[in-house]
Amino acid sequence: MFESAADNSSILSIDLGLLIGLLVLRRLLDPLLTRDRILFGLTTGSLLIMYSLWRWHDTLPTFAFSVQNLWQYFFFAFEALAIVYTLMSIVILFRNIDRSGQADDAQKGMQREGDFPAVDIFICTYDEPLEILERSILTALALDYPDATVWVLDDTRRGWLREYCAEAGARYITRGDNKDAKAGNLNNGLAVTAAQTNAPVILVLDALNQLNPAGGSHHLGWFPTFVPTGARLNPSPIFCTAVGETMPVQYIARVRRMGP
Repeated sequence: MFESAADNSSILSIDLGLLIGLLVLRRLLDPLLTRDRILFGLTTGSLLIMYSLWRWHDTLPTFAFSVQNLWQYFFFAFEALAIVYTLMSIVILFRNIDRSGQADDAQKGMQREGDFPAVDIFICTYDEPLEILERSILTALALDYPDATVWVLDDTRRGWLREYCAEAGARYITRGDNKDAKAGNLNNGLAVTAAQTNAPVILVLDALNQLNPAGGSHHLGWFPTFVPTGARLNPSPIFCTAVGETMPVQYIARVRRMGP
């Protein structure tokens, strides 16, 4: 691929320089500004396209119908798919909407009027041990919100978990089978809670997710005030803290119930 050690050294120097340049650019630019996001995205996208052209012209052998030849093109095809996906993501991230002001105003309005929509918090679990589940349950119970109910959706019918929920103050739901896996667990939770709390807002968590108890009412500020007829879920990503890391993996969902 490279004719000499000098070629290898030159390529490594270029790669290192590009990496340092991108890191410096990232520190200098403000991701909240559209022009800065576009500049960084165009720079990164251009480098990806240049890399793709280099891979195609300089690293692939002349095409021939042989296993030794085809596997290299096969590998490049998967690499190209990843690059196309990354380029699409860059274009999508050019546009950004900051709804923090809207959320702040809505939070103040809820506090001023005392109008806090009820929230059901679903914690879906299958076989996680107590040392993991208790973190999710206790942080959900500590959420700074005046009208929230924590429901633990247990899909393995564990008696010790039922007892723990009763002791901690969370509500416990299980079912007789595991039909449709997590989707079935959630549907069962919706049916049970519809007959009890019937909250218009549902927060769905996995057992590994932990909420930040502060600012519960602020999370609801950017929700639309109207849900179209026939709509059941309107999911939007939030950040939850898992064991040892932060990851955007779950959703707050606004549910418009269509009857019992």
